[in-house]
Amino acid sequence: MEGSDIKFSIIKTARSQAREAFAVDGGSLLKPYKYALCCMVVKHPKGTFLFDTGVGSRIDAEFSKNSAIDRVLLSFNKLEPAIEQLPKHGIEPSSISNIILSHMHWDHAGGLNDFINTEVITTKEEYEHAINHGKRAGFIKEQYDSKSIKWKIIEWEEKSYEGFEKHKDHFGDGTVVLVPLPGHTPGSIGMFLNISKEKRYFFIGDVAWIIEGVKKPAPRPYISRKKVDTDQDLCFKSLQKVHDFWKQNPNVVIVPSHDEKVLDTLPQFPKWSE
Repeated sequence: MEGSDIKFSIIKTARSQAREAFAVDGGSLLKPYKYALCCMVVKHPKGTFLFDTGVGSRIDAEFSKNSAIDRVLLSFNKLEPAIEQLPKHGIEPSSISNIILSHMHWDHAGGLNDFINTEVITTKEEYEHAINHGKRAGFIKEQYDSKSIKWKIIEWEEKSYEGFEKHKDHFGDGTVVLVPLPGHTPGSIGMFLNISKEKRYFFIGDVAWIIEGVKKPAPRPYISRKKVDTDQDLCFKSLQKVHDFWKQNPNVVIVPSHDEKVLDTLPQFPKWSE
């Protein structure tokens, strides 16, 4: 494993705030929790790619598809979509080789129509669920039902990796490794980014919204998980696997997609990891 030429950066596309009790079971009603809607850009010798897209340029029209109560509960403050931020700092959207989706909820797949000619990587379970159950909470079908989107379905290697029953070595060099994390959605995935033996990151999507959920471990509170988790029990099993991995590998940085206090320890676009 040699990833010294790999660099990554977090691109925030929006942010919001809630109470910790909304994010993790047993959390405080008094403690505020800041969260970001973001994606990550990774420069690799074999290609530059995005992990998720954050919200895109069409988010106002797309978000209006939600119910009135969801528009209140999920309200956010827009920043700039990735499609606008990237070229301002020397990365043309046409140079993005592919987009890997942790899952297809609106705040992770919102920029797909901005990158219409870019290959989009997801699981068969995720794609089929999103297409067939696009009105379920969290999904906005207009974001991903274009016939122009170039989909690629992950073909898993039936071999365990770091306690996960199967995996996909994205570049075949051990630097970017995908693993299944089902439950929040049927085909949710996580991504290991192995820059070196000393610099390893595990991006876990929405298995937990904040790092406290991983460390306890604790799921989202009942009202939140009932709203957003497709299979609550399966999601907790995935969370338990992440927790077990973290306990055995405390030097690996675990990154929930929305926890701004964790994200802020990472390089923010246009700054890059060293």
